Amino acid sequence: MSKLTPLRVLIEREVTLSDFKALRLPSIFESRGWLSVIGPPKPANVQIVREFYTIKLLNYLGINNGTLTRLMFACGSKWTAKM
Repeated sequence: MSKLTPLRVLIEREVTLSDFKALRLPSIFESRGWLSVIGPPKPANVQIVREFYTIKLLNYLGINNGTLTRLMFACGSKWTAKM
């Protein structure tokens, strides 16, 4: 059995579409209308993030979707905005 050897950590770097010109990726992305997808990231929608983590928390606590729907209806959207 061989002994495992540690590998060097790969450091992330910015990759641009032009790095893949030889593979014709820029023209493929442009023809398919995907250029907007690879642009700089936009700020997250705060309401969606809050709702996501609220649902995760309630699911963790064992509250199922039916109960969750009734609870959110009873409490209103102000409750989820404060979570």
